[in-house]
Amino acid sequence: MRYTARFYCINDNATPLYIVVGDDNKLSSTGVFDGSAQPFLFQPGITRFNVPFSGTSLKWELKTYNSTLKTATSSTASSTSNRCGSGRLDVTVLPGMGGEVGEVWTAYPNPSTNTVRFTTGHLSGKGFMIYSSVGKQYVVPITNLNSDQFELDISSLPVGMYYIRFKEEGRTIKFIKQ
Repeated sequence: MRYTARFYCINDNATPLYIVVGDDNKLSSTGVFDGSAQPFLFQPGITRFNVPFSGTSLKWELKTYNSTLKTATSSTASSTSNRCGSGRLDVTVLPGMGGEVGEVWTAYPNPSTNTVRFTTGHLSGKGFMIYSSVGKQYVVPITNLNSDQFELDISSLPVGMYYIRFKEEGRTIKFIKQ
């Protein structure tokens, strides 16, 4: 097959997660794909896998529990996406991105060079971790602006893509440092 979707997810638990391939962990496509490398065991940290596919829409859906609430995350790849180049796609799926319906979770400006402001629904900026796209953790200065907004000083981070994961809610937001 001509295209390869490169999926990965982050498990920030101290223990592995076992999510059997099926309704809670599934690949689907309007075309042809080889899902033989789809994981069902997610060790702490980053789990990566590649899926060769024909280029039409390919979706990975993963459902996990955040405390006692089931949360769902999905990511879709296709050969016509903006991230497609030279037959490869980078697709990120982060388990536990659930939350209350209607909550607003944003990062702006995004991309940014010095600071990123986060709106988090109802959380302050306490209890979070920052990961690079390869799983390295970072600590940066934080300024709480009010009960649902805070700002991170990202000027010391290397240029790249990052994820901030909120431990209390299990939510993750992607941001880019230019």
